[in-house]
Amino acid sequence: MTVLIDDGRGGVREAAVSRLDRLRARVSARRLDVALANGASPERDVPTALHARRLTGLRERRRLAAAVTDACLLASRPYSLSPSVLDLPAVATAHTELVILRDRLLAPGPVSVRGVAAVRCLLTNGAGPLYGARPVHAVSPGRSLGGAVRHVAELLTPVPAAVG
Repeated sequence: MTVLIDDGRGGVREAAVSRLDRLRARVSARRLDVALANGASPERDVPTALHARRLTGLRERRRLAAAVTDACLLASRPYSLSPSVLDLPAVATAHTELVILRDRLLAPGPVSVRGVAAVRCLLTNGAGPLYGARPVHAVSPGRSLGGAVRHVAELLTPVPAAVG
């Protein structure tokens, strides 16, 4: 397998993928999510390109959409027997935005890697607005979960390639 990476001269080149590259991509997933969500190039190196390919695949998008749906279902239950670390009132308030986010993840066609990485950060950052904390970085700006979800949903829209 090969991936395209930055050639350092404004173009891209094909690079072979090694087992070590695959391991680096998996072990560094959280760090790569944050970097990609904040605008890092998906072609900067082989592990990042591998991770970006996995993020934009339908399997990962479906998995993330299911996690968003699960959060909405949990917040819609009047009484839950199991404690949740989610900020359930905030999730209930942001229900409409979360449904839009889920639908964008499941929509046919391409999505931006930056957006999918931002969704993963939103879902996994225990210090983020989904868990009751106030956002502190570019992945989830704003003061509410709804604002953070709207921002992340906007990032999912792919930027059209420049024609030149």
